[in-house]
Amino acid sequence: MYTQPNRRAIDTLQALRSQLERLTQLAESYPELVAEQQQLQQSIDSLETLWSHYNELEQDWEWFFENSIDMKCIAGLDGYFKRVNPAICRLLGFTAEELTSQPLLNFIHPDDVEKTARELEKLANGRTTFQFENRYRDKEGNWHWISWCCPPFTTDSRQLYAIARDITEAKKTQQELLYQAMHDPLTGLRNRASLEYDLQQAMIRCDAQPSLSITVIVIDLNDFKQVNDRYGHRAGDVVLTEMANRFNHIKRKKDLVFRIGGDEFVWIAEGSHKPAQPSMLKRIAQALEEPIKYEKQMLKLSGSIGTAVYPHSATTPSQLIEQADQAMYQIKKSQKQAGG
Repeated sequence: MYTQPNRRAIDTLQALRSQLERLTQLAESYPELVAEQQQLQQSIDSLETLWSHYNELEQDWEWFFENSIDMKCIAGLDGYFKRVNPAICRLLGFTAEELTSQPLLNFIHPDDVEKTARELEKLANGRTTFQFENRYRDKEGNWHWISWCCPPFTTDSRQLYAIARDITEAKKTQQELLYQAMHDPLTGLRNRASLEYDLQQAMIRCDAQPSLSITVIVIDLNDFKQVNDRYGHRAGDVVLTEMANRFNHIKRKKDLVFRIGGDEFVWIAEGSHKPAQPSMLKRIAQALEEPIKYEKQMLKLSGSIGTAVYPHSATTPSQLIEQADQAMYQIKKSQKQAGG
C-alpha cells in the first residue's frame, strides 16, 4: 500500500512523462514548423511586394490621370460622370463636382444628344467607340468639338473609361477648307464645285414632295469683257462683287446663288409647280441693269438669262444646267441679232 508521499511522486513522474512525450512530439514537428514558418514568411514577403507594386501602379495611374494633357473620365450606366480629370475641367471651365453632379447629356449640344445616346447604347452592348465626335458646352456657353475613344463595358466593370481630345480648331480648319473648296473667293457665292451637289439635293427633295419644282436660272453678264479691257480687272472684280451682293439681297431665303466662273452665275430656286418665274426674272433683270459705281464712273451692264425647270426639263443635274445654259445662249444670240 502506497503512502501519500509516494502517490505524489508517482503523479509527478507521470506529469513529467507526459511533458517529455509532448517535447518529443514538438521536437519531431520542429522541422515541419520551421518550413511552414518559412513558407508563411515567403508569402508575407510576396504579398508585401505585390502590395508595393500595386501602390506604385496606383500612384502611376493617379499621376497619369491627373496630369495627362488628354481628357480622361470614368462614367457609369446611369449617364453620369463618376470622375473627370483636370484636363476636362480646364477645357470646359466647370469644376469636377459640377461635371459629376448632373447627367453628362446636359453638357452636350442638342443636335448631338441623340447620336451620343446611341453611342452609349453601343458601348453597353459591347462595341468599342473610336473617334466618336460630339460637342460639349463650356461654362461660358461656347461649344467644343471633342473626339472620344472608349472600350465597352466588361463583365468585371460596369463603368466606362474614356479618353478624349479637343478637336475644335481642327474642325474649324476643316470647315474653312470645305468652305473655300465650295465657295468663290471673290464674291463669297457658292462655286461650280458645289453646284451639282446642291442641285442633286434639291432634286431629291423635289422627288420626295411632288408639289415642288426647281427652277435653274443661268445668268451671263453682257459686255463684261469690255469693262475689264477698258477699266482693268479691278473694275471687273467690283462688278462681280456688286452683282453677287445684289443677288444675295433679292433672292428668297431658300434660293441658292452660284458664281461658276468668269461672269456667269447660276440661281437655284425651289418652289411650287407654278414658281413665280416672271417676278423672279424681273428682279434679276433689274439688278443687272442698275448702274454700278466704279471710282468716278457709272458702269452700265445687262445680262442674258436662261431657265430650265425640274422635273419638266431634265432628269439629272448636269442635264438641267445644260438646258438652262443653252436657253441663256439662245437669248444672248437673239440680243446680239437684235442689236444689229
